[in-house]
Amino acid sequence: MSTSRFDVVVVGAGPAGSVAALVLARGGARVALADKAAFPRDKACGDLIGPRGVQLLGDLDISVPDAGHGSDLLAVGPSGRRSRLPAFTGRTYPGHGIVVPRRDFDHALREAALAAGAVGVRARITEVEKDSAGTVRAVIASDGQRLAGDVIIGADGALSPVARLAGMLDSAAGSAAAACPAGIAALADLSRLRLAVPWQGRSGQRGHRGRHGREPPFGAAPR
Repeated sequence: MSTSRFDVVVVGAGPAGSVAALVLARGGARVALADKAAFPRDKACGDLIGPRGVQLLGDLDISVPDAGHGSDLLAVGPSGRRSRLPAFTGRTYPGHGIVVPRRDFDHALREAALAAGAVGVRARITEVEKDSAGTVRAVIASDGQRLAGDVIIGADGALSPVARLAGMLDSAAGSAAAACPAGIAALADLSRLRLAVPWQGRSGQRGHRGRHGREPPFGAAPR
């Protein structure tokens, strides 16, 4: 079994994992970014990135080639009824989103993380290793690779194999989370974790109000 040691091992090179790896690598950490897939790879969901996600991409100085702009969102139900969800400009984000295939979006984020110094690893994680206190200190791939780190981040989806192997997965919560478009959910979640927390006001209230005094539905962070 071969062992590689890092400050942080991020499992999952989707939007959440790649952004985490990017921020950490830019901060000087030695980061492994592991995923079972060869990139670029496609996914069937999450081609829409909301205004807060657009602002986060700007904050991180990431450009996504050939991304289309969208403003209001038109939702059409099975009965044909329509509801328009307006996008208002907020104090910290624009009044538009972008539309881009996950194949291109995820690839751009992963490439940015690798350019910042993260090490890309193709690996399907099948085991985790814990210390005597029960903290996960390494992940082991099906081909025998052992990736050890001071911190292990499981960014491998709503039904995270890393969380399941570590005995941390709440299957009920995971099933609910799986309904969220992955690109939007991941970027919104990362924005809540980043330093300034773009969508949380200084006084602790949730969200920034748009110019009409209410939360823009299109820009709302998914729960």
